[in-house]
Amino acid sequence: GGALADPSNQCGLLPSETTTTAFDMDACLAGEQEAIDDWQAYADGHYHHAQTMTFSVFIVYQLFNVMNCRSNEESVFELGLFSNRAINYALLISTGLLLFFVQLSQVSIPVIGIEIGSLLSTNTLTQNDWAVVVLIASSVFIIEEFRKFIVKSGFFAIRQP
Repeated sequence: GGALADPSNQCGLLPSETTTTAFDMDACLAGEQEAIDDWQAYADGHYHHAQTMTFSVFIVYQLFNVMNCRSNEESVFELGLFSNRAINYALLISTGLLLFFVQLSQVSIPVIGIEIGSLLSTNTLTQNDWAVVVLIASSVFIIEEFRKFIVKSGFFAIRQP
């Protein structure tokens, strides 16, 4: 990016290519600095978005894992998806806090004027982002339910002759 990527630039890399003055070199360096600043602004926005997505995936992953850990052999659907009141409250509170810190990240706290997102370095996510978060995080739930099904079916059981 910047002036060096432009073939018609006035910034020669070798002293013998062009006769440059200090003014020309300042313009060249300013163009390069602008390109670096543009890239940094672009990267910062994507970095914070990726950081928020990763944070959200880990939290939702653990919420799915909590549902799986209720039994090592019985499916969540056999136990009842919402049959454990304490886990239901924990899931509700954890989901609420996650949504609070992510979706309200641009809201300022009235008394101190700090944005909520700056407390955990989060940004707001779109509906598509949340769909990706749930799809990735639910993999632990799907794989564990499949494992419980295979174990219960006895498909890999060792049979005595």
